[in-house]
Amino acid sequence: MPDEIDDGWILRLSEEIGAEAVDEVVAIFVEETREGVAHLRGGADAGEVLHSLSGAAANLGFSALERDARGAMLALSRGEEVPLAPLAGRFEEVCTALERRVAA
Repeated sequence: MPDEIDDGWILRLSEEIGAEAVDEVVAIFVEETREGVAHLRGGADAGEVLHSLSGAAANLGFSALERDARGAMLALSRGEEVPLAPLAGRFEEVCTALERRVAA
C-alpha cells in the first residue's frame, strides 16, 4: 500500500462511521480523483483540478499528496513549469490501493 495511505486512519474511520460508509467514501474519492487525474492529463485548467485533488486528499488524511498537490498549484500560479504526470500517477496509485483495500 502506498505510504500516503494511513491504514490506522482508515480503521479509526471505520470504527466511527462503519465499514460500509468508509467503502462509500472511498468509492466517491476514487471516482472523483480519477476524474480529476483524467482532466489533468487532458489539459484542463491544472490549477483548478489540483485545488480539487488537494482538498480531496486532505479530507481523507493523505497529507503528503495534499501538500504536493497544493505545492504544484502554487507553483503554477507563479507561472512555473510543473511536471504533472508524476503527481497524477501517485493519485492513481492511491486509488488503486484503496480499491484493493476495500475489496479485501
